Amino acid sequence: MDPFSELRTLIAPVLPRLGKTEADKIVKLILRLEKNAAAQEKKLERAIQDRQAVHSLMKKTSDDLFRRYQTIFEHAGNAMVVIENDGTITLANSQFCQIIGEERGTVENKRNIFDFLSGNCCDPLLAGAGTEDRMAPELPEISSGRLLVPGGGTQDVLIGLGSFPGSPQRIVTFVDISERLRLEQQFVDTSNFLAGILKASPVGFHMTDSEGKLMYINDTWTSITGYPQSAVLGKYYASIIHPEDMDRVVKSVRDSADRHEAMAVEARIVRPDGSIRWVYGQAVPVNDQDGQQTGWVGAISDITDARATREELRKSEVRFREMANLLPLVIFEIDPHGDLTYINQFGLNLFGITEDKLEKGVDAFSLLLPADRERARARLLQTVAGNTDTRDIYALKRSDGSNMLALIHVAPIKRDGILQGFRGSVIDVTELKRVEADLRQRKETFKALTENTPDLIFSASTDGIITYISPQVQQLGFSPEELVGNDIFSYIFPADREGVRKQFYDDLRKSSRATSVYRAEDRDGGVHWVEQKVSLIRDEAGLPLAIFGILHDITERKNAEAAIELANRKLNLMNNITRHDILNTLTGIFGLIDMIRAGGRMGEDDQLLAEVREQAKVIEWQIAFTKQYQEVGIRMPQWQNVRAIIEKVIPNFENPPFTISAQVGDIEVYADPLFEKVIYNLIDNAVRYADTATSFVFSARKSDRTLVIVCEDNGTGIPGDQKERIFERGIGRNTGMGLFLTREILEITGISISENGIPGKGARFEIRVPLGSFREPVKVS
Repeated sequence: MDPFSELRTLIAPVLPRLGKTEADKIVKLILRLEKNAAAQEKKLERAIQDRQAVHSLMKKTSDDLFRRYQTIFEHAGNAMVVIENDGTITLANSQFCQIIGEERGTVENKRNIFDFLSGNCCDPLLAGAGTEDRMAPELPEISSGRLLVPGGGTQDVLIGLGSFPGSPQRIVTFVDISERLRLEQQFVDTSNFLAGILKASPVGFHMTDSEGKLMYINDTWTSITGYPQSAVLGKYYASIIHPEDMDRVVKSVRDSADRHEAMAVEARIVRPDGSIRWVYGQAVPVNDQDGQQTGWVGAISDITDARATREELRKSEVRFREMANLLPLVIFEIDPHGDLTYINQFGLNLFGITEDKLEKGVDAFSLLLPADRERARARLLQTVAGNTDTRDIYALKRSDGSNMLALIHVAPIKRDGILQGFRGSVIDVTELKRVEADLRQRKETFKALTENTPDLIFSASTDGIITYISPQVQQLGFSPEELVGNDIFSYIFPADREGVRKQFYDDLRKSSRATSVYRAEDRDGGVHWVEQKVSLIRDEAGLPLAIFGILHDITERKNAEAAIELANRKLNLMNNITRHDILNTLTGIFGLIDMIRAGGRMGEDDQLLAEVREQAKVIEWQIAFTKQYQEVGIRMPQWQNVRAIIEKVIPNFENPPFTISAQVGDIEVYADPLFEKVIYNLIDNAVRYADTATSFVFSARKSDRTLVIVCEDNGTGIPGDQKERIFERGIGRNTGMGLFLTREILEITGISISENGIPGKGARFEIRVPLGSFREPVKVS
């Protein structure tokens, strides 16, 4: 039921109670209202239809605009977000998500913009946060800040903040300015660096305008010229130039300006105190974008000292060439190709080169003989490669056509690491080489003499320090290297040293010659007798230069002399004793003969004749002893191999009652040639007296610088009271001469013998050979 029908139903009961007029009015009013309502409803339906059409059109337009705005939002080229008033991100483009390293779905309507901002860059966004007031204060449109990026880093950005009309939402744009900030910082650093260079530079920098007025100077410019900024800025640059150089400098600047080229000039400036300095100035024109010159940028350096140095160098070069022309050797310079650029007067004369020829060019290698040219070029290349000098001997041809040998010394000439040529000298060594060859030959001759002579040859300085000693010193157990540098008196036997030194220098002062006989010690402490003859070598001025000497080993001669002297003494003593004994025996014989002549009883004469016969035998024994004894010491002592002597003697005893062995090693002793008789007597003595012995042994050992040869058996031994008596003449059951002669033979060369065996355990003879009288056999190669 429509509303008007409901209204008629409601008022129907009331109408009868009203008057007809009133009731008609009400009915007409309801009818009019119904008509108006129907008309309005039609209008409303039409309006709704119109509005729906408009709304449909508007929705279609809005979707199109949204898509367009979304495309712009997504592809704007910068990171962008749309945020609510509280900072919640409702929209985020892909650039923003890429920077923060998150997916769009985890950001939109889930994250707050303040989660991605660092520090106080949040302040501009907080200005309107938390209010719905559409009339909030106007926010800053652009600010700078840092956006947090994955890994804990940040990215410098410009933050652009915008709003939507009639909406609390805001749009935030982030522009990456990292590279711009880096370039700005680089520009600042570069500016500071250039400012530092200008401040610390040893060169004075300045800038002028197009009229030549100074606009800038650095501190070094002030230091060089003496003018502070306040005195020269705005003034003409040429105001400090020396009047005599003014026109030349101004002309140079104008010419350079006309050519639009850089300029360089040397000129004098006048400092405020009136002093004058030389400067080297350079300037470059400065042009604007249209190519119009707007000024100059220049630099000056103080070259006052450098000019003075150059002048000194020029004078020095003049002096060098004058001195080079006075030298008796060739001084030259060549270019990198080998052409002569300079040669002194000596070289010009030596090689016949004229100044004209030198000016036209002379190949330095053409002065060498052809065989040496390639070697010289190769050596020159080595000089360049090694950056060092070289020296070598080459053959050259003089101007007279003769050949010469020369020592050529060459060094590279370089400036700033660039080869400019070579400088060198040529020294004629033809005569030197001849002398060297002669000296070599003499040296070889001297070496052959010194190494093949049995004598020791040496040289020493005037203060007695050995400078050379021949290899024969090895006979004393030393090497030449050990003694060179030592005092020549250091190896002399201590007891003889000072006496020899005094006599040595006394003789040299008197006659420049000296002869000495003394004892010398070898490495092992052995003593050798030597005869030394020296001469003092003097120079042309007669001043002492060196000492030259020869040492001749006379040990064997001295030993022989001592042995002969001892033998003579012994023979004289023995002759006296023998003569006395024979005379005594003859006196007895003469007495017995007198008794026979006087007559006597039968049988007494036979007894007396028997006694005469016995006395005659005594004389016979004494004569035989004398014969043996006179052989002692009559021949020179000699080196004898102990083991060889023993092995030679042993066969003289057939079927000895004991074994005989020689355990003496390989050693030689310096003894009388009758040393063999010594060995024989010792074995013979054992055969005669060592009744129970089963072995007889020879052994040897070194003890306290002495060689001890031991001869021992294991027989009954010798009683203690007989140990010395057995060496006396006539003691023993046989002739009584064996051990006596043994001791006499050994004593000829200072060798001793004694018996120190234990009675009842065997006899033990010890032969003691002093140092210097024993050695190992000399090896013959």
